[in-house]
Amino acid sequence: LALVLASIFTSIVTNDISDIRRVHSVQQEAEKQVADYIRTYPVSTKLEVELKAYLQRRKTLVHPPGKNEMATLLPDFLYRELCREAWSPLLAKHDFLLGLEVRYAAFYTEVCVECISDWNVAPQEVLFSFGRKCSAMLFVASG
Repeated sequence: LALVLASIFTSIVTNDISDIRRVHSVQQEAEKQVADYIRTYPVSTKLEVELKAYLQRRKTLVHPPGKNEMATLLPDFLYRELCREAWSPLLAKHDFLLGLEVRYAAFYTEVCVECISDWNVAPQEVLFSFGRKCSAMLFVASG
């Protein structure tokens, strides 16, 4: 029993360390790509500082797993049920969407699975700006 528990613990720690390394690698690659782009296409110092500050803020964020990750981990029937149950409390706050859930349960599930996507926003990230065309309906789930 002790051997099994030790192997489980070792596996968990190894996976966590691997995840941390992967995230660090992705962050370094993003910084490198931005630096390469700025070298190729020079921009103002102000914009360069803003880009670097944004990347630094993104480093400090810890994002929960998203829908895409869940889709790769779960069988389709569980993924669909997860999407419906996870998004229903948020969507039910909107009268129209609540009506869809009540009257058209199968279609509502399709909306939760195919139409809803999660978006983790960094602090000070601009969601809306004057003059841009609205391309999506946004719901604040937390924060």
